[in-house]
Amino acid sequence: MWSTRVILLVGHVLAAVLLVGPATVAASAFPRQVRAGSAGEQAALGAARAFHRITRSYGTASVAVGAVGVALAAESDWWSATWLQVAIALYIAGLAVLLGAVVPLQGRLLAHAERAEPVAAPLVGRLHAATGAYAMSWLAVLVLMVAKPW
Repeated sequence: MWSTRVILLVGHVLAAVLLVGPATVAASAFPRQVRAGSAGEQAALGAARAFHRITRSYGTASVAVGAVGVALAAESDWWSATWLQVAIALYIAGLAVLLGAVVPLQGRLLAHAERAEPVAAPLVGRLHAATGAYAMSWLAVLVLMVAKPW
């Protein structure tokens, strides 16, 4: 019989793969498509819309990764582990960057592209930086979850 800990661990990893992965890929693919869409490529504009929707919805749903992670930490009595505390801080920071910077910047750029206006290079640069920070936070969390260094 599977223990509660194993079920929570499988749920946590599954949620990360199914929610964080697609949000990260969609966020990374968005800038190229929105630039092409603003130049009149309708297929690229449709792709940019889809990537924005995926980033927003899967990113928001990735709160489930943290919720299951908290339940797993409670079940496993890992609260005092430094690696877990750092991972939680990085998770919160990554989610804040995604929902507070990436998604709004995508929305602004998409609005420009839908009006066939050129997308502003500084906005695209900020989006690239925010998306990179978001992806790096998840990479760091992954390393901490696997290595458990402290």
